[in-house]
Amino acid sequence: MNSKQSIISLEAGWREIKERGMDRLEKIIEEDFKGPAFHPKEFAEIYTIVFEMCTQNNADNHSASLYILQNKTISEYLHRCVLPDLNKYNDERLLKEFLLRYNNHQIMTNWNYKFFIFLERFYILTDPSLFSLTHNADVHFKTIVFDAKKTNITNALLKLINSNRDGNIDDVNIVQNIISIYKKMESLNEFEMALLLSTSVYYKKQTEVWMSENQFEEYALIIEKCIENENHQLDTYLITKEIKEKVLDIIYEDGVRKRTDYLLNDGKLFNNNPDLKEIGCIFRIFNRANMLEPMSELFKKHMDEVGKSIVSAMVTDSNSVSEKTEKTEKTEIIDDPHFIKNIIQMHEKYITICDNTFNKNPIFNTPILKSFNTIMNQTIDKHLMAEFLASFCDRLLTNGAEKMSETETSWYINKSIDIFAYIHDKDVFGLLYKNQLGKRLLNKRSASNEMERHVVSKLKIKYGAQYTSKLECMLNDNNVSEEQVDEFRKYFKEMSHGTTCENIDFGVQLLTQGNWPTYPNIPLKLPSNMQKCLDIYSALYNHKTPGRLLYNMYTLGHVIMKCSFGSKAYEITMSLLQSCVLTAFISEKESTIAQSESMSFKQLQDSMNISEEYLKRTLHSLVCGKFKILRKNASDPADEKKGSIKNMDTFQINTKFTSPVRKFRIPMASLEEHNDSRKIDEDRSFVVDASIVRIMKARKTMGHQMLLAEVATQLTFFKPDIKIIKKRIECLIERDYLMRDDENPGMYKYIA
Repeated sequence: MNSKQSIISLEAGWREIKERGMDRLEKIIEEDFKGPAFHPKEFAEIYTIVFEMCTQNNADNHSASLYILQNKTISEYLHRCVLPDLNKYNDERLLKEFLLRYNNHQIMTNWNYKFFIFLERFYILTDPSLFSLTHNADVHFKTIVFDAKKTNITNALLKLINSNRDGNIDDVNIVQNIISIYKKMESLNEFEMALLLSTSVYYKKQTEVWMSENQFEEYALIIEKCIENENHQLDTYLITKEIKEKVLDIIYEDGVRKRTDYLLNDGKLFNNNPDLKEIGCIFRIFNRANMLEPMSELFKKHMDEVGKSIVSAMVTDSNSVSEKTEKTEKTEIIDDPHFIKNIIQMHEKYITICDNTFNKNPIFNTPILKSFNTIMNQTIDKHLMAEFLASFCDRLLTNGAEKMSETETSWYINKSIDIFAYIHDKDVFGLLYKNQLGKRLLNKRSASNEMERHVVSKLKIKYGAQYTSKLECMLNDNNVSEEQVDEFRKYFKEMSHGTTCENIDFGVQLLTQGNWPTYPNIPLKLPSNMQKCLDIYSALYNHKTPGRLLYNMYTLGHVIMKCSFGSKAYEITMSLLQSCVLTAFISEKESTIAQSESMSFKQLQDSMNISEEYLKRTLHSLVCGKFKILRKNASDPADEKKGSIKNMDTFQINTKFTSPVRKFRIPMASLEEHNDSRKIDEDRSFVVDASIVRIMKARKTMGHQMLLAEVATQLTFFKPDIKIIKKRIECLIERDYLMRDDENPGMYKYIA
């Protein structure tokens, strides 16, 4: 074959390419690929024709013409076959047909690329003004097919999405694939805007329906499930993150924000012990919608109401107690354990809700803090909450006061320390707890030394060693005294042999002055045998610790006395003063107190060398108490049945005394003077003074307002009154610790 015969004309070459390649490809696609595919030899022949037509010289090079004809053929195919076919369908069928046609178009584009690959690589690349065949095919599909059917496809797609929202099981791959086509066609923004509008219309209608058909609890569950499904579907559809957030925000707006009052049950969400699962559901949807503030405010309002109801119940109880008797003692009001138990249970309930239901979200910690700050820092019937809490802890730690297991006691102790954190007047609690600890240790009424140390250690961890230093010393003194008991018993046994105190089981508890509460030190003349016992211990102590002073606190002592009334023998636990009174009725030669004669008030006072006030209190416990060991002969017959003790009365052993129990304890009113408020004020004055001096020593000069603020910040164990700080500043100026600046009276200077 010569060169002239090898020239391929445009008409002949294109006819071969179209008939053997493009038309056959169209037929295969239109017949759903039922016909035979291209054989490699057939493909090679078409490729060869294109190659030869594009490599012929000069006027016989048909590259430009083939480029135009190929594009024209694709365009004609889309107009002739694809678009008319799509016009036949609507809704989901349209979507499926559109996907089919788009995929077929991609197949046709790929085969055309193979047929005309030489044209693609050598002709198009040499001319920057030309676009690739694949690009042209996509443009034709967009302009001819997609743009023409875009509105119908979008409406059908939104209808399918709403059908999925309604719970119908549709092929989500259709939505996913068509959205990917929107991305390729650079029309995703238009679809997303339509999606947002459709979503808004859908949920405005649906939320109205859901509200009309369901209670708020069921509505919340529906909204949460709807959000979860929508979130999952949007991820499946490959929607952009920005649009996904906007779609979800529409649900939050129409389903949550506009329905806030309904979801919160018109402010009654937390009333009547609601199901925590429902509250958790509402919390989650509010959290997703960034709408936790209304729920947090309602949570605080509810806790305030519960706290008020607990306090109101306590006030009612205290008023009823006061109405019964005008002489109701302070302890009868503050010793009610149910009040603090109710507060602890309330605190535990809402802390558990915050931790478990609200996932420890910090926005709910503030309402708890504010509510319990209010509850734990109010005054009830002139009593601070610190008094109630200290009394409750005392009951827990006193042996036999509360019928609880060790586990329950430990739980309530730990929770008591938790709510103690809300109390501002921590120094008040500290003083009261110290006094009560002293009574428990001295009277051997502590339920457990381990529990006592556990409480002190927890307070130390939270509030520092300064807060618990004296409490630790008290516990250490108690342990040291117990360790010295055996040593003293051996010594006492040797020294008391052959004396009147030989058969007395005598023990002494040694306390370090300054660590323990201040107790009244009253003069008292002990019975001779008791005095001999005390002299033995004093000799031992002075021998081991020369130079130290030993003070006897008679008001803290207790005695276990064995005595008989008639044919019955009893073992009575009483205070040292009570035992001295009873001992005064016994002559040294007599063995039972039942044979003693009467004694006047004056005789008892002279025999004990005790003040009139303390003797009257002691006699009152023995004459008018539960266990009437003594009988009063009133000087005035009208006072015989009254509970008062007068100086002219006489007393004698109640020989008719009986008790159903063999062992018992005779209670006695405290001999201590209750000046807790004055003691607290004094301690606070010292603390404020120390804080002011410490600050001024470091700063040298400081303004008035800055000094007030700094002092208030440093004082952690109580909330100081600004007036007290100002008063202490003036006091320190008078004592030459500070001075005012001559030029600026609002400035203070430290005087070294």
